[in-house]
Amino acid sequence: MTHINFMISIIAILFFGTCFCGQLCLSQTNTLQPPAVQKTIPQFADMRKNANSFAQYQINNLKDGGAILVRLSTRQKTINAMLKQGLNERAAAFALETEQKNLQIAAQIKNHIDFCPVYFFYSDDTEQLLLGKRTGFLRNALLELDTNLIVPDFYVVLERGPVYAKDASYFDKPDQAVTGEFNLPNTTAKPYTQHVLIRDALVFKDASLVQMAPPFPYYRTTGFTKKALAQKIKKLNKALHNFYHTNNKM
Repeated sequence: MTHINFMISIIAILFFGTCFCGQLCLSQTNTLQPPAVQKTIPQFADMRKNANSFAQYQINNLKDGGAILVRLSTRQKTINAMLKQGLNERAAAFALETEQKNLQIAAQIKNHIDFCPVYFFYSDDTEQLLLGKRTGFLRNALLELDTNLIVPDFYVVLERGPVYAKDASYFDKPDQAVTGEFNLPNTTAKPYTQHVLIRDALVFKDASLVQMAPPFPYYRTTGFTKKALAQKIKKLNKALHNFYHTNNKM
């Protein structure tokens, strides 16, 4: 069996398996509960006035036992659409290309971010994270499933995507912003506008996948080459260290 035929077979299995598992997961949704609020949350009466304190709380918890969870897109919807059109070879090639890009990003992030532990997970497993599952879906830098990895009490999510303009509602709803109430799939809350400030960046999001806000160093633009991407990741790591030390001077 050629490599392409093997890839087509695997994708077909994943496609039909995803449909079945999707129905199974939906049937179990009512039995799963969102995770507890991350650690002890300070009460900020006015988020606009306390944005600095809130960001300091986030960076300190990230450094003290927290972790960065990197969400990698599988582009499964695009692959499924190709399969439905009978474009099996194209789907196999696209899946392989996507996996190679994810491996490259994972390696760069693992090599250049040392602020705190870094774990990886696929976008297909997002619901497991939001519904409070702590293990069984996290991956190492080789994107191998590692059941020994556990989601810590405090974490932020890092992914590649657009940076949106912040809506005032982010600060008008301090309970949601501070406690990180989980935006499950049927949620309508949108703390950010749809106005895109930057189309391609590495963006930090909180536990409910809401884009984080300044003064936390919540994004860095990406580069078009492997070398440029590495430089941007190094700068992101340096920004985390600098922000932590600035807020914890003796």
